[in-house]
This record gives sequence, structure tokens and C-alpha cells, in this order.
Amino acid sequence: MDAGDAWTALQAHLEKHVPWGAQTTVALEVSGQPNRLPTSGPVIDAAHAALRDAWDGTDPVDMGLGARSPW
Repeated sequence: MDAGDAWTALQAHLEKHVPWGAQTTVALEVSGQPNRLPTSGPVIDAAHAALRDAWDGTDPVDMGLGARSPW
């Protein structure tokens, strides 16, 4: 989803659903387009090795963040 479209929808929703008698101000501080990073390859392998070494042999765990994570 485009970050600008998501912001517009969120702002409209929040402003429409303000509880009776309450006031709100909705302001965007930062924004960024979503992205998907590679989950395999030599750079990822090196990062996993470094993390494994830093945590005394414990394997790192890949986790997604966001609404449409591939994990």
C-alpha cells in the first residue's frame, strides 16, 4: 500500500471516530514507503553468522514486521 494513501485513510478514520466531546489533532511526523528485503544470500548469511557468534552459538530468528510479512 502506498504510504501516502495509508496516511490519508488513517487520518480520515481517526478524525471521523473522535469520541463525543473530545478533540483531536492528527499529524504526520514521518513517513516511508514499505519495502521487502531479501532473506537469503551472502549478506544475510554473513549477518546470521555474526549474530550467531555474538550470541554464543544461538541461531538468529528471522521475523517479519508489518501487516504482510512473508514469514
